[in-house]
Amino acid sequence: MRLSEAATPDNGKRQFLESIGDFLDKHFSVRFSSDHFSWLDVGTYNSKEIEDESKLDPIEVYDDFFWSMPLYGVKFGDTAPWSFQREPSAIMDENRGVYTIFDTATADIFISDLYYEDFLRRFFEINGIKNYEVEGGIVTSECADFVPIEFLFRDRWLTVNPEHYYLEKGDLC
Repeated sequence: MRLSEAATPDNGKRQFLESIGDFLDKHFSVRFSSDHFSWLDVGTYNSKEIEDESKLDPIEVYDDFFWSMPLYGVKFGDTAPWSFQREPSAIMDENRGVYTIFDTATADIFISDLYYEDFLRRFFEINGIKNYEVEGGIVTSECADFVPIEFLFRDRWLTVNPEHYYLEKGDLC
């Protein structure tokens, strides 16, 4: 499974981003595939990959030089949504949405270190797995029929199906 603990974002790039200002269009789209390749289209969506453009569902992002927005909750399969508790060092909005960046430089899902251990505990509990290991930010466990993970951005759920978030290698996932 490729779920990694996130580091605090590097604000050293802010000066560069400010210098290019409005050059960056604040649009992106995500696509997932079953062959372990996913895309984040930046600037606009790739119309060749869209079957029905009327089903596109825009979500407002922050005006902060990143493709960022609040993450309000997570669901594992059919469980009740899990929301984030206030932490003194967390960057949250007034509704407890955790500041989240869609990063075009990685295909991994990074979870804030403030919630990482709780996320893993809940995930493996729902999937009936008692033993898992985290080494170098990579999580391994026995393989199972993993459930989808859903992320609540604003008022829309983004579903990541199991075939898009884990790799099977031998008897480990």
